[in-house]
Amino acid sequence: MGNQLVWDDRFNIGVEIIDKEHKKLFKIMNKLFTANEHEKKSGWFCQEGIKYFKDHAIKHFSEEEAYMESIGYQGLEMHKRLHEDFRMRTLPSLEKELEKVQEEMEEQKDKYLRLSAEFDNYRKRTLKEKAELILNGGEKSLSSILPVVDDFERAIKTMETATDVQAVKEGVELIYNKFMATLAQ
Repeated sequence: MGNQLVWDDRFNIGVEIIDKEHKKLFKIMNKLFTANEHEKKSGWFCQEGIKYFKDHAIKHFSEEEAYMESIGYQGLEMHKRLHEDFRMRTLPSLEKELEKVQEEMEEQKDKYLRLSAEFDNYRKRTLKEKAELILNGGEKSLSSILPVVDDFERAIKTMETATDVQAVKEGVELIYNKFMATLAQ
C-alpha cells in the first residue's frame, strides 16, 4: 500500500460522469495509501476506508455497467472484465494487506505494553532494593557500632575504680582503634 495511483487521461472512457467517478475512486485509494503511510492514523481508519471504498466501487461498477449497457457502449465486456478483476484480485489484496498491517500494529502495541510493564517493574524493584539497602545499611552500621559502645561503657565503669591511669589510657586507645576500624568498614 505504499504507492500512489496517478490518474492518466488514457483511463478516460469518454463518458464524463463515469470518468469523474473513476477519478473519485483513485482519490479514495490514494487517501488510504496516505493514511497507511502515516503511523498516527489508526487501523480503524484504514479498515473503514477500505470498507467504504469497496462498497463504493462495487456500487459504481454496477451502475456503470448498467449505464454502459443502456447507451450501447462498445467496450462494455472488456470493462466488465476489468471490474471483475478488480473485485476478485485488487480488493482482496487490499484487504489482505490491511490485515497484515493491523497484525503488525497489534504486535508492536503488545511489545510496547510489555516493555512498558517490564520497565515499570524494574523501576519499582530498584526503588524497593534501594530502600532496603538504606534500611539494612543503617541497621548494619548501628549493629557493628554496638560492641564498641559496650566497650566504652565498660571502660567508663573501670575508670571509676581504676588506679592505673596508663592501663585505662591503653584500653581507651584500643576502643578508639576498634571504633575507627568499624567506621572504615
